[in-house]
This record gives sequence, C-alpha cells and structure tokens, in this order.
Amino acid sequence: MKLGDLIRLLEPFKNENKCVMLDGNYTACTNIEFISYRGNRRDLAIDFSFESKHKDITSEFLYNKLLDVRNTSLTGYEGGKFLMDDEVNVYVDKHGECSGRLIIGVGLSYGNIDIITYYQNKY
Repeated sequence: MKLGDLIRLLEPFKNENKCVMLDGNYTACTNIEFISYRGNRRDLAIDFSFESKHKDITSEFLYNKLLDVRNTSLTGYEGGKFLMDDEVNVYVDKHGECSGRLIIGVGLSYGNIDIITYYQNKY
C-alpha cells in the first residue's frame, strides 16, 4: 500500500483513540519508528517496538506520525537520503531486516483499527 493511501484510510479515525492492531493482534508497543525499508530504500517501513508494558498505539497517534513522515527524507540502510512521498510503499519491519511484510489494507476489528499485511517474499 502507498503512504498516501494509508493516510487516506486512517483519516476517518484521526481524532479517535482506537487501538491499532497488526494482523488481528494488539501491537502492545510503546513506540513506532519510521525507517527507510532495507528491501527497497526508497520505500517506508514502520518499526513497531514491543516491550513488556502494555501501551497501545492509537489511530490518532499513528495518523499524526504518518503525516509527520510524509514528504520528509530518511537515510537508507546503507546511506543516501530517500524522500517518503505519497507514492512510496509501506512495510512493517525492524531496522536492518527485509521480511517483505507489505501493508495491504486497513480494517475494523472489534472496534479497533487493524493494519493488514502480506509477506511478499518468495523465499
């Protein structure tokens, strides 16, 4: 999914404190970080940091963070600057990893926002 499309899908929930889930599971994370995706440094990756404390990321928080990263440049895994505009693909991955976990949709699940992904690697 493209960054601009993800922002548009989350816009109706920009003022709500709905919990963000990842593929039907609560993220239970305390932080998210945006990084240049190692698989294609021109694309964006969301790195969810999981910790033992339960603090859900909300739809309002994620929406605002996506707006913050839009049209900024991030440093690639091996250097270089890459513009994160509305046309970059958005993945879910850790820094330095290349799992191919592409965001393909956003849904509602039990009143929460569900970020739906698909592993596109052929390994």
